[in-house]
Amino acid sequence: MTVKKIPKIAVVGGRTWGHMHLRAFSQLQRNGDCNLVALVDLDESILSQRSAEFGVSTFTDLDTMLDEVKPDGVSIAVPDHLHHQVAAKCLSRGCHVLIE
Repeated sequence: MTVKKIPKIAVVGGRTWGHMHLRAFSQLQRNGDCNLVALVDLDESILSQRSAEFGVSTFTDLDTMLDEVKPDGVSIAVPDHLHHQVAAKCLSRGCHVLIE
């Protein structure tokens, strides 16, 4: 019998698109398909709101989140010019990446 591995998912960017990703992963979590574990954003007020809504750990620093949480996958919902920088860092840590 194969045991299903439930991936740990983090979201980087908590505004409009990130909020949508959090909602989608939250639904997948309710279905038992993932564990939504963390959100990274620079805005403390966004982190506070999203933490209250989704119950995720929050971080203002990507490296700290990657070190502490060790997610299997990261959903990146930051401005376009930051995609490469964030994705490269996540990929270098062995994370699967989804870029919005």
